[in-house]
Amino acid sequence: MFEDDRQTDAPPPDSLSAEEWTQDLKAATGFLSRLPVRTGDFSVSDLRRAARAFPLVGAGIGFLAAVLLLICLAIDMSAPLASAFAVASLSIMTGALHEDGLSDTADGFFGSADRNGKLKIMRDSASGTFGVLSLIFAVIAKIAALAQIIAVGAVEAAAALVAAETISRHGMVILMTSTPQARSDGVAVMAGQPFSQAARTSLFISLAIGLPTLWLTAGMQGIAVAGGLAVLAFFGVKELAKRHIGGHTGDVCGAVQQLVAIAVLVGLAIAAGD
Repeated sequence: MFEDDRQTDAPPPDSLSAEEWTQDLKAATGFLSRLPVRTGDFSVSDLRRAARAFPLVGAGIGFLAAVLLLICLAIDMSAPLASAFAVASLSIMTGALHEDGLSDTADGFFGSADRNGKLKIMRDSASGTFGVLSLIFAVIAKIAALAQIIAVGAVEAAAALVAAETISRHGMVILMTSTPQARSDGVAVMAGQPFSQAARTSLFISLAIGLPTLWLTAGMQGIAVAGGLAVLAFFGVKELAKRHIGGHTGDVCGAVQQLVAIAVLVGLAIAAGD
């Protein structure tokens, strides 16, 4: 959905072996979620190649939330209530990792006038007014958009969850490859920039899963509207990050994931309602 505008160091060949793909999928799952996986000797630095599996992790998380959504609807829950359970399950599966990033980013970007002050606020675990408001907006937007899609069909809403979670994880990969680290330490620095081949593989997977699920939800209009809003959300966060702190941090990656996912769901809600 997004193309990287900066090349990383030349990587070793992008392995297609089942063993290495399994290792990468486990590493990406262990990093992005609280799902029970045995990552073995995984370290954060392994993400340079394992980033190619980020969209697969997103698809899996979206699929599990979609199954819960369908179960809730099957037992006659209302659309808003079923949506609330599905959205809550996303946060539970990730340990609210990305929501925390969105909150810290909002507090940092808008809570201080200088770069060092912004970075200091982002590292503080306490949530400020901007952070709390960003989380309220994120939860309400997801639930409202998903409930609107449910009015079109339960299967369409399930597909929308998979699309949003898949595409938004690719947004994280491209942010990591197209902007410098804003700090000299931290998770983003330890993770490094994904290899160029890993980013291209992530793009391929994102398109292979995202396009069919977008189409299933709202046809070509869904692809156009949701894809367009996702691109705008991605570049909006990217430009804000460059302007405020000069690059990305782990928190900014989380903010990208949240806002791109919201953009996809809102775009699908608009397209499906026409």
